[in-house]
Order: sequence, then C-alpha cells, then structure tokens
Amino acid sequence: MRAAALVWLALLAGCGFLPEDDFTGKRVGDGIAPWTDLGPVQVCLGSESLGPPTSTPGGFCSDVNTAEAPCASDGDCRSRESCMCGRCTVAYCTATSDCGGERICTFNENRCDVVCANAFDCADAEECFNGTCRGRCFTDAECQSGEVCNSENYCITVDCDADSACQSSERCKVQRVPRLALEPSALPGDDATRVVLWLELGDEAQPSRRHVWRAVSRNGRTFRIDPAVPVLDDGLDTRAPSVIRTSKGFAMYYEWNDGAEIRVATSADGRSFTGPTKAIAGGTGAAAARAPTAVLLAFDGSRLFRRRAWHPEVARLSLAALFAEDGFVLPSGALPVRGRAAIEKHYTGSGGPLSLRALAYATEGSIGYIIGAYGGERGKPDSGKFTLTLKKGPGDRWLIMSDMDNVNARRPPTP
Repeated sequence: MRAAALVWLALLAGCGFLPEDDFTGKRVGDGIAPWTDLGPVQVCLGSESLGPPTSTPGGFCSDVNTAEAPCASDGDCRSRESCMCGRCTVAYCTATSDCGGERICTFNENRCDVVCANAFDCADAEECFNGTCRGRCFTDAECQSGEVCNSENYCITVDCDADSACQSSERCKVQRVPRLALEPSALPGDDATRVVLWLELGDEAQPSRRHVWRAVSRNGRTFRIDPAVPVLDDGLDTRAPSVIRTSKGFAMYYEWNDGAEIRVATSADGRSFTGPTKAIAGGTGAAAARAPTAVLLAFDGSRLFRRRAWHPEVARLSLAALFAEDGFVLPSGALPVRGRAAIEKHYTGSGGPLSLRALAYATEGSIGYIIGAYGGERGKPDSGKFTLTLKKGPGDRWLIMSDMDNVNARRPPTP
C-alpha cells in the first residue's frame, strides 16, 4: 500500500501548490533558493526574550517610578523605543540583527538606535548625536523607557544584568535572558495566530533537562510562549519535536531519553500533549534515534525520495486529514473506501518501507493530479502505480479527492 500523504506533502513543497509566505523569507522560482534572510526571530517568555544560552542577562537601569507602556508593535511606542515582548522600551542589543527596521546597535551602550545625518532625521525635541537620534533632558522623567538622564542632559542607557548594577533609585529591567532553544517545528495557525511553533527548551537552572514548549506569532518573526508551561513533559529528556496536523488535532513525534526511543503524543488543541507511546525503538551511540521529522520526503521534479519508516500512527492519523470530507481511496483488489472516518480506519495498521516517484503532475484552477509509481525500496523495480486527484478546499488548501493504486504483478491465468 502506498502512503498518499507522502506524495501529497511532496507535491505541496515541490510543485508550488502552497502560497508564498510573506514572513519567512521571499521565495523565488522553484521555492528552493534563493531566500531572503530576515534575521533571528524573537521568542518571548513573559516580558523577556530568550537569548543565546552562552549569553548573560541584559537590560537597562530605569527609575523605579518609570512605567513601560504596553504594545503590540513598534508603532505603539515612542520614537526611540521598540516593542519588546509586549512593552515599549529602548531595545537592548549585542548585534545589529537584534534591532528591527533600519536601526543599528550602538555597541558601547548595547542599545538599538535610529540613524541620522542631522536633526531633521530625528523626532521633535531630539538631536542627532554621533550619527544617532538622542533626547535632551533635565530629569529621568523626560527620557523614554530604558533611558536615564545623565549629567550632560542627554538621555542615555546604562546596561545591566541585575539590580545591583544600578543606582539605589533604579532597578534593572532585564529584556533578554539566556536559554537553550532548539529544534523548532512550525505549522500555520489561524487568522489571529499566523504561525504556531513547538520547540525544545532547556530548563533555566539545568539546561540539560529538556521539555517541549509552544509559541505563537502574528507575523512569523516575534513569538510569544503560550501557555507559560511546557506542553509536553515526558520525563527530563524530551527533545526535537516534530508536529503534524491530524483528523483529531495534532500528533507530536519527539526524541526521548537521549535517543532511546522516538515517541508520539497527541493533542486536540496543540497546547497539551498526552498519551506518549513508543513509535520507533532507538538505543545508545550509533543506534540512538535522533531528531525525528514527521515528513522526510522531498520532491526534485521527477522523483520522490522515500522516508525510512512509514509508521502506522502517521498513516492512520495524518492521511485521513489530507482527504476531502467525501474523498475516496480506491485500493488495488479491494472495494472503494469513502469519507475521512472510513479512510482513517482503512489505514490503521498500515506501514513499512516505501519509495515513490512522480511520472506526471499538473494543476488547473482548483483541480490537480499526480500520476506515479511506487515500490518497497528506492532504486529497485516498481511494484505498483497510482493516481491522485486533488481539489482546493476551504482556505485554498489542496485536498485529496481520490487515491487509486494497483500492483504491477500479473493475475494468474483463469483455469
């Protein structure tokens, strides 16, 4: 039996059936290269962003009476401020890539600044000082969040990592904390949350302890951890999540116990995963099962490369969700199967090595097709062939309308 989901996912990635994302880089031509690097994403846990694990906490000394305005974007803040994890403040930086827009990092103060040639490039009541816009002041209250007034009547920043680095009337408002963040797995969200990200985070005190967290974003570049607790806590070594949508919600595949197993857990809403079970046995050393990916195929225009293991849970949960509600499976030597519930039941218990290749494919309007061949191992003779017919569903998402295959073996002659 073939895995229609593998063909389907390869089709989406390779044939350009999916729309371009306007937040992850600009796709040109065939969707493989080139891409525009938009810089690092920001992941916020509460009011603090996650920095490199080898860094130190970073922020600015501020008067204890200075309040930070809430924000959803930089446009909600004043001229020298940025929206940092929901609060308006002058942004802390250690690299220019930490600064948004056309701002630069002034490294001797670790602050993001607006570049200027003269005062006309700055906001009202600001001066162009050493090529950056700065405010004048008599008291801290006349400065913007994250700044203090110095003896020369300029609004400046004083970087800090704790209150002890500030004066007695100030406190350190930390913007960035070190945290080990690895192996992100992203899926499209809804209208309010365009991207959902699941990622592996090391514990704050003991980075070797790993759990899976969830983050959401409206623009694909600034993410907020939600909920504020791990969504999967399967012991102290839960790593490398790979999440797929299923007919009943979500399935997460992940590395467990330093590669001893690849496990799978399920969730109705993607916010809390339960019922972890072993999907693939691993081991130690070279036998360890590392960093799973739920889909391991790629499409090169003529051939589909197989994944090493088509796991039955992937087949049962993910394939049915890729079909239209009234879709068909037309298996070789068996009766037609119609509807998602029946298709899910049909795929239960299926699995094994699989190699696929496309012979032809095309789309026109809301209809598409793929004609291909399949076998048990790449490079070996095909054992059968298939056709997929596709149609666009809600939200212009391509769905499988029919999946038909048959084997190449000849029928024995009739006696």
